[in-house]
Amino acid sequence: MLPVGGRRSTGLQAGVSFFALSAFEYVGLKGSAVLACKLALVATIRFGNMLHSFATLMNTRYPELGLDLSYHPVRCDSPNAFTLEQIAQFNAEGYLTNLDLFSEDEAAALSRRFDQCGGEGAKLNPHTRIDWVWEIAENERVLACLQDLLGENIVCFISQFIDKKPGSKTSVEGHQDSSYFAVDAGSVNLWIALGEADEENGCLWFVPGSHLLGGLPVRNPAGDLNVVESELEAAVNRLGKIPIPLKAGRMVIFSDLLLHISPPNKSANRNRPALTLTYASAQKRPHDHPKARHEPVLCCGGDVSGHWKLLPPPTAVL
Repeated sequence: MLPVGGRRSTGLQAGVSFFALSAFEYVGLKGSAVLACKLALVATIRFGNMLHSFATLMNTRYPELGLDLSYHPVRCDSPNAFTLEQIAQFNAEGYLTNLDLFSEDEAAALSRRFDQCGGEGAKLNPHTRIDWVWEIAENERVLACLQDLLGENIVCFISQFIDKKPGSKTSVEGHQDSSYFAVDAGSVNLWIALGEADEENGCLWFVPGSHLLGGLPVRNPAGDLNVVESELEAAVNRLGKIPIPLKAGRMVIFSDLLLHISPPNKSANRNRPALTLTYASAQKRPHDHPKARHEPVLCCGGDVSGHWKLLPPPTAVL
């Protein structure tokens, strides 16, 4: 099976082979003309930009590792949490949204608990230090969804509580989370709204289908990991971008290769609190890199390959 958006190794050859083969192979896999058309479209984007960028641009913080930043479709013939149509949608669009997890009251209570933790709650990877954050990470509903996408053996290796304040001008331009990880692409991100997220207070925006492009070049591997402007503009012009509003307590799951944007909070008096968690199959082989901030805890199954330096679940109550 030819992965979509493979590593940048050759120029014309890679572009032609991607365009000529990917769409037809995916039609065979999914039997979906819609998916084939989308693949042909994103192939055109890639081919139009790759010739000028092959030799000079990098698509990760860790270019020396030779990571596979291709999208490999989810294969799940008997899903439990999702339908086969939803699995096909994830493969085609790169995300599934508006998934029920907590009630609005439960979400508000969790947001208050993070506030009460002060600086400790704002630090990266609270799933390794705070027991009730870990309970969210291994929530039965969450794991049921993840097992359909990642298989039975799953680690959570990155987490963060982000509370965008009213009037905050902080924004994150178009980026792929895969650029931050010292592991091959294929991780899944979970974004849980702990308060209502809409266009006014800075909900996420997605570029649907952009995960099929594979890893896109970043502006500066040593610092700015946002996608270079020309490739971001090309992807948005052809694929469009859409807001992902969520009621408090609902979540969106998306591929680590999906282009997404986090705009400023333009509201006068509404925070935009959210918890993000990143998961991978334990079969993935992470790299022990000094810049990586992986802190993996096993959520279900086992680390049968022994690839991860696992941490124990936390016991601290804050």
